Amino acid sequence: TTVISMAQSLNYAIVAEGVETEEQREFLKEKGVHQVQGFLYSKPLKASEVESDLLKRWGPAQSPDGVSRPSEFSKV
Repeated sequence: TTVISMAQSLNYAIVAEGVETEEQREFLKEKGVHQVQGFLYSKPLKASEVESDLLKRWGPAQSPDGVSRPSEFSKV
């Protein structure tokens, strides 16, 4: 928690890496750390797997008018 406090006092954005459990995520959230990454969310992926993984989790991107748009990464 000392490192978190120091980073916050310097107004640094904090990203916690290696978060594997919901308990770790909740602890960090309580300490004011809102950006995390780790196995809790996904195993490491090859670059070629990132788009399909995001689409499975979140669906296609939508514009403010609610219309689905093709991904900028889609092959035409």
